[in-house]
Amino acid sequence: MSRGQDARGGRGIALALAAALGVGLGAASGCSTPGVTPSPSSSASASSAAAPSLPPGSTSLRDLGFTNAPAGFAIPVGVTVVSGVNEVSVITAQFSADDGPAVLAFLLANLAAMGHPITASSADSVVFGGDPWHGAFTMNAATALLTLRYRDQ
Repeated sequence: MSRGQDARGGRGIALALAAALGVGLGAASGCSTPGVTPSPSSSASASSAAAPSLPPGSTSLRDLGFTNAPAGFAIPVGVTVVSGVNEVSVITAQFSADDGPAVLAFLLANLAAMGHPITASSADSVVFGGDPWHGAFTMNAATALLTLRYRDQ
């Protein structure tokens, strides 16, 4: 398979996962102001159980202000969340295109240990399961997005 075919396949996966999750690049970036820390909403998905240990070199989404994110879901230290959505049933974090490869590599290496088995991946995206949270990460030349959805939604 040629490099061009790989890229088209990756875009197809990215578009399919964005459609399946109900989130597109415009929808995620239009939901909040860039550079603004996500505002907390009700914390129905928060657990009173102790948070699981984080992978080395990471920080939790909760520590970054995503109060509704699942306990123990982490991203690599050093990446910047450009904007985000912090709802009870949907978490979206937008990163710069420059941070996308680091986030993708981190997720590919750590999702399973965080309780989220990988169900599909390509050179620019990953789709993962989990109970009750599942989600996807995708990137392109302009941006990178992580979306988590609560299973019941």
